[in-house]
Amino acid sequence: DGQRRRHRGKPAPVLGPLLRAAFEAQSEASSLGAFANAWFDETHRRIREEILDPESVVVVGDEDAMWGRRGRIGYLQISGMGGDVLGDGLSPDARLGAVQEVMDRALTDLADTDALLLDVALNQGGSDAVGLAIAGHFANAPSPGLTKRAHGADTVEPQVVRVLPTAGVRYLKPVTLLTTDVTLSAAETFTIQMRALPTVTHVGEATRGALSDVLVKSLPNGWSLQLSNEVYRDRDGTLWESRGVSPDTSIAVFTTGDLDGYPRALEGLLTWLSRTRGGG
Repeated sequence: DGQRRRHRGKPAPVLGPLLRAAFEAQSEASSLGAFANAWFDETHRRIREEILDPESVVVVGDEDAMWGRRGRIGYLQISGMGGDVLGDGLSPDARLGAVQEVMDRALTDLADTDALLLDVALNQGGSDAVGLAIAGHFANAPSPGLTKRAHGADTVEPQVVRVLPTAGVRYLKPVTLLTTDVTLSAAETFTIQMRALPTVTHVGEATRGALSDVLVKSLPNGWSLQLSNEVYRDRDGTLWESRGVSPDTSIAVFTTGDLDGYPRALEGLLTWLSRTRGGG
């Protein structure tokens, strides 16, 4: 009847717990989105005030990035591969300059830590170039992060995307990368790039499985069909589209259906890292 509709398959497991929590709380929030925003705000408050050393926490933009420490262990959360602070609305060169400025500041603050927990558990993507630029802050040498080519273009050499060490501040100590089924798109290509680095261990839950850029087609009846038409493979040739990038070590975050699983996972990981990596 002329109304715009959108359908997306494979709902992320965080949506079910949010719906149940909203119903059980009989929230006065006007929508699930408002309830979700309230949950994000409260969860970030818990991270800042209860999980990290509060005096160490720095937040930039609308929580585009947040970092701090717990004892000798650093924590860096990247909420999206874009955002106002990370370069939305800027030219490509200016965007990458903004990314380097934020990363230089964060990694300077965390330079004396023994290890880093890098959190992209709630990162729903943005720009592949932003993710690649961030990965360069953890690289000691050029590394073939992934390849990509259009579906069906089997006779065409794939584009090789390499992680190159940044000219800015780098962090070359052990890094633990946390992902969930909410980790999406450019955050997934970032995950593949980070997994190619020798200092990185990937933990958490498999990512969303929606890596490809989108090919948009208009249908005769006025519908719009969006296709994931690109084939991304990691350096070992593995295709992760539709199934998500599997971690080296699985840790339940949202799959238990419990929204408190996320802060609990952070608490547990930071405690484990303090015990195993915090030798200072």
